[in-house]
Amino acid sequence: MSLQTMKAYLYDLFCTVRSEVIRNWVNIGRQNKIKYSDFVRMTNFEDSVMFHINIPQDIVHHLETEAREVREYKGVYLFYSTFLLFTRGIELNEKDFDLIAQGAIYQILVNQCSCEFCYSYFTLLELSFIIEKLILPYLTKRKAPKDIIKVLEEISKDIQLKDDFWIGSYPDPHDYTVNFRYSNLDQFNPVKEQIKRNEMKSKIKSN
Repeated sequence: MSLQTMKAYLYDLFCTVRSEVIRNWVNIGRQNKIKYSDFVRMTNFEDSVMFHINIPQDIVHHLETEAREVREYKGVYLFYSTFLLFTRGIELNEKDFDLIAQGAIYQILVNQCSCEFCYSYFTLLELSFIIEKLILPYLTKRKAPKDIIKVLEEISKDIQLKDDFWIGSYPDPHDYTVNFRYSNLDQFNPVKEQIKRNEMKSKIKSN
């Protein structure tokens, strides 16, 4: 066996083993066997494993009618991962909830269409809760077609591989940067606290 053939064999073996490890990791996280729907597939790349979501084009077109670019909310700059922080541990009035949901739809469409809704493991987890907690309630209230609601519910369920996961580093109540889990948002939500600080600064300036 030539060196080149050996390298190719070892690389294929590595990808196969890595794929199975990730599948097992995901399965352990949910404590049951994952069955991917027609809308989700997992693909091995040279240095990563990515998840592709096939959102039907008619649903994409409908989402485009509900999307709205929202760059900032009460002094908080909004990015893709920021919308996850609005799904737990924070209360929004109806108007603000609609605004955040519209912004979440926009972020998903604008940022992901260029790579055909391709996600890493953790961004996939984030998306599952953004769809479940923000987009679906908003579309239901807007009386979106039932078939659209059904497909998005299935996608959200299939990609919700874990109930709790690391969501990043944020300042804690003492302004120390710490790693947060999704479940931590019930006790301390960084966006909620930042809004409070912004409101306090605004009051001080006005006085």
